[in-house]
Amino acid sequence: MRAWRKIFAAVIVIMAVIFSLSNWILCNLHTPENGRPYRVEVNRLSLQIEQEDFENVDLSQCEYVYNIAEYGENFYDTASDYIIREINGRLYRFDYTARSNANNPNIIIMVNVILAVMTAAVFGVLFYVRSQILRPFERLTNVPYELSK
Repeated sequence: MRAWRKIFAAVIVIMAVIFSLSNWILCNLHTPENGRPYRVEVNRLSLQIEQEDFENVDLSQCEYVYNIAEYGENFYDTASDYIIREINGRLYRFDYTARSNANNPNIIIMVNVILAVMTAAVFGVLFYVRSQILRPFERLTNVPYELSK
């Protein structure tokens, strides 16, 4: 029975480690390691504004830049990270996030739900083995003593 408790405790620790590692990996999966990829988007958008017009810029394809503001009132009033560029004599603020939007919270939730279901299945198997296999043997341990009487 002591060995069973050790195995059960080990399974709990292993599942906690799996949960922790998977969440850590998912949260740090899309951090840029090779420089600053948002600068590439800012440069591309700057060229697009320079060649075309500010109103024709489409941010739907951008992964890091999520807003462009032309110089005006409250130009510097923002809590986000930004880069300012002068294009055709006008100032533009490019708001960006250093992390990719590909780090979707729905993926993290889905992975945690799948891990929870797997954990429940593992514990179900462990309880089944204990109740159907180990308990009958536990009951049989006193039988030889009773028979010898």
